[in-house]
Amino acid sequence: MLTESEKQIFEKLKEGLMQVIDVDIERLGREDTAIEFLEKNISYLIDQYGMSVSRQQQIKIMYYVVRDFVGMNEIEPLLRDPYIEDIGLDGTGIPIYIVHQKYGSMKTNITISDDKVLREFIIKLSERCNRYISYAEPLLDGSLPDGTRVQASIASDVTTRGPTFSIRK
Repeated sequence: MLTESEKQIFEKLKEGLMQVIDVDIERLGREDTAIEFLEKNISYLIDQYGMSVSRQQQIKIMYYVVRDFVGMNEIEPLLRDPYIEDIGLDGTGIPIYIVHQKYGSMKTNITISDDKVLREFIIKLSERCNRYISYAEPLLDGSLPDGTRVQASIASDVTTRGPTFSIRK
């Protein structure tokens, strides 16, 4: 977990990356190519901003950069776990639930408590599915590039507790 000072550095670098990057990360192809591209740009931004960042802090911050730019934010570790079959969230402030092959249905300690952050995540999911979701079309039914199925809703008119998603691997 990032300390408060590391969170500030991370946010500044994330903001800088959005300004510096002029390419869609997904178009870089392989994941290792995208990570190498991000590492180069993070090092560049750290130098440009004159930040004093230890190698250990840079590695830690890079995990979050890769998780958020290449991966699927907080749920990336869940997506990579081969024993997890389903991942679901029923609104803001509610823990994410998973279905594990061995342990069954389980509540995680991951929650998304901000509607805006959750909506942005659902939009990211839809983009990865090459689909469109909006208030005019509030339901998403699609597949991620690896074949994982995704269902999501973005409008509170459709759901009672805010945006929701379900991912079946």
